[in-house]
Amino acid sequence: MRRWTLSLVMAGLMALALGGGAVRPAEAVFFPPAPVINAKGVVVWQGYDGNNYQIWRWDPKSQTAQMISQSNISHDNLAPQINSKGLVVWQGYDGHNYQIWRWEPKSQTALSISNNNYYSINPQINDHGVIVWYGNHQIYRWDPKSKTAANISQTIYSCASPPQINAKGLVVWMENDGTHWQIYRWDPKQPEPANISHSDYDNEDPMVNGQGVVVWSGGDQFGHYQIYRWDPKTQQAVSISQSSHNNYYPQINAQGVVVWYGSDGTYNQIYRWDPKSPTAQMISERDNNYGNWDPEINAKGVVVWEGSDGTRDPIWLWGPKSPTAQVISPSNCEPYNPSPQINAKGQVVWTSTDASTNCSVWLYNTKTKQAGQIWP
Repeated sequence: MRRWTLSLVMAGLMALALGGGAVRPAEAVFFPPAPVINAKGVVVWQGYDGNNYQIWRWDPKSQTAQMISQSNISHDNLAPQINSKGLVVWQGYDGHNYQIWRWEPKSQTALSISNNNYYSINPQINDHGVIVWYGNHQIYRWDPKSKTAANISQTIYSCASPPQINAKGLVVWMENDGTHWQIYRWDPKQPEPANISHSDYDNEDPMVNGQGVVVWSGGDQFGHYQIYRWDPKTQQAVSISQSSHNNYYPQINAQGVVVWYGSDGTYNQIYRWDPKSPTAQMISERDNNYGNWDPEINAKGVVVWEGSDGTRDPIWLWGPKSPTAQVISPSNCEPYNPSPQINAKGQVVWTSTDASTNCSVWLYNTKTKQAGQIWP
């Protein structure tokens, strides 16, 4: 889970709790654009229109941005996600609770698919159009064939974090077992969710790849957070970080390569683990005197992250063919550039901000090695 996405979720829940569902989150906190890019280079994000937060979509063919949340224009719309077919989902406030909205590129229309009396937030969508989200302390799954939503967690305790879903429909999330936060996995072929962490410590931020391999950050007996990897073949979870410091926010690609950020004892660095040579490698090793956060990895193994250079927090890119990290965000970007996203083509999007309401969305093309502002 991206740090800014987590802030968005928690701020939204705080606004709902404090206002009984009647206070707009925009009045309680500022939300950055948090752009997401799909395999075809289409970008979506949340942006303020002067009255509310709306969902915007940028098309690489037209090179223009359009608002796609007109159906809910009088309320806030947040946390968009897009699949490779261009289907977009987000959470939209209805005056009482958040609902889940789905936008189709063919009809150019958005419809609410949750329609319930409680909050529904942070949807995720796979390439088959199956949508999952967190609502009322449970995990829900919407099927495009039946066009109905079902509770797949069925827990008596509480779930948390945005659920993650892969192309095969496998869903993972963090759930409280009454004592600790555990990682649960739901398989459409075996629709009883299973605890796959079985830990005496808390676990968080699960991610699943197309092969069903799951990674997460979890506590160990020494009071540190390690990166754990669960293999569907062995049905076992093992630590792949093996560090004496804390490690967070793992990401995994289709080949099973894992990246995360973790402390080296002084600063946060970016680490990479390859199943072919299973010893974690530090890839942000420039001079080790600055912090690095929120790595993302694409199918080709290219990694991007936000990292300080001592003055600003630009976007860094590392590739397995040229394993020296380089800055790709222009000098005229704002000082802070959090949570970059990268697609299979190597196109990168990010928010650039001065840590106030001054935000913009930028796009970098690895072929041309050029970056440009696409919004506002």
